[in-house]
Amino acid sequence: MRIRHVSPPQFVLSIGLLARGNDRTLVNWEQAFADAQVAERVRPIVEPSNEQNLDRLTAGLSAA
Repeated sequence: MRIRHVSPPQFVLSIGLLARGNDRTLVNWEQAFADAQVAERVRPIVEPSNEQNLDRLTAGLSAA
């Protein structure tokens, strides 16, 4: 899955899911910003937010 965030800050989010057997999935999460300086400025917000999103995904899948 690829999502293009077109309003500032502009980035492309790519998410890949790969089955690893025994109810396990490898998640590849890549967020590429159009501007490296912007990426560094928003890093303190983006990294913990992405961790929260992945934690919620894990919790949701574990409950299913």
